[in-house]
Amino acid sequence: MSQPIIMTRHNSRKIPGVTVLAVKGSIDSETAPLFEKELESLLSQGSYRLLVDLAEVEYISSAGVGVFVGMLQEFRDHAGGDIKACRVSRKIMKVLESIGLDDMLDFYEDEAALKTWTAAEEIKEALDHFTLTASSGDIYCGEDFTLRVEARDANQAVLRDYRGGPGLSVSDGMVFPVELAGFDQGAWEGPVKVTAAGNLALTLKDNGHTGTLKISVEARADKAAFPIKINCSTCQAEILVKAPDLYRCEECDETFRVDEWGHRFTLRAGSTARRRKSRYKGIEIKINADVNYLGIVRQTISGICEKEGMDEVTTNSVALAIEEILLNIIEHGNDFDPWQILRLKLEFQKKQAKIRIRDYGDPFDVTKSKNVSVRSSIAKGAKRGVGGLLVNQLMDHIKYESLPTYNQLTMIKRYGTVEE
Repeated sequence: MSQPIIMTRHNSRKIPGVTVLAVKGSIDSETAPLFEKELESLLSQGSYRLLVDLAEVEYISSAGVGVFVGMLQEFRDHAGGDIKACRVSRKIMKVLESIGLDDMLDFYEDEAALKTWTAAEEIKEALDHFTLTASSGDIYCGEDFTLRVEARDANQAVLRDYRGGPGLSVSDGMVFPVELAGFDQGAWEGPVKVTAAGNLALTLKDNGHTGTLKISVEARADKAAFPIKINCSTCQAEILVKAPDLYRCEECDETFRVDEWGHRFTLRAGSTARRRKSRYKGIEIKINADVNYLGIVRQTISGICEKEGMDEVTTNSVALAIEEILLNIIEHGNDFDPWQILRLKLEFQKKQAKIRIRDYGDPFDVTKSKNVSVRSSIAKGAKRGVGGLLVNQLMDHIKYESLPTYNQLTMIKRYGTVEE
């Protein structure tokens, strides 16, 4: 069961015409409709300037965030109308920051800090294209060079709220990394390398928006004379490479590609722990696909995470991610059938939590939601669709697999200092 939601209103003591809505409890899938109804009531009464006090909100899920996203533009459609928030705890702020809502909503320490009321400008979806710039100097096959990418609108302005993960490709050979996740203030900058030489074209794409950069790549030496021997970068095991191809280290499971010049490109890092029988602490749960169980699962996971030394913010992130995934699987993969079975496994090892969720319904890949635009959702008044984005932003790693007999989603969350 969710915590009951209690909402009280009062007129701001600081600024005339501003309504303060104090919320207490949890804003989740059960209580979000009540929160939404309260906001709709304020709109119908002409209260377009709203300050939401979140000091006593213990938990907010994508359903609660969706109400903010979906209702924000409705308030801003009125002269001087807007929604602002105050007294937000660290764990709730982490959730809102994860999807960039902190850039689109004004937050205050308390009501007294709200000295003036200025409505935000209309939110518009503005991504038009990407600009790509390579570091000055020569670019060599198999070696890192610095690439900078900026998301821009039709007027060439950088979109500082852009947080997508566009795909990078090259006209010949392969490029690493393939996905450029982690945009900050609308820009991404980091090391990139390609597996071919000559005049190449790098192309970046995100939902029809593109950007292209032509580069000239040189090779420092002749192509390798295969077979060659190389050492695994994870466990240093010697590996015989017979030809340019994809390889896997039998010792640690590192997966890598070797190009014609003998350069190695790691696709998935291995683990030295796999060579010994490592022990871990954790829990396994088998539950029915019943939404009424989600609150109990969340409380159980939160208690275990706290016992394993997670701070409040990280504990909240893990519990929220698990609940969001379970809810999406129940709804989209199992059609709310309470007789279907879900399996949850949570492992702790070396300051890292590994979550594996398995189901047997229709495939539903929540990782595809990572490029959802919150700015566009606000403009459209869309109250749903941010759950997948929340999970992708809160977790350090997420992978979805649809296998012949079951579907499996694996997530990793690191906390504290990783032990060696």
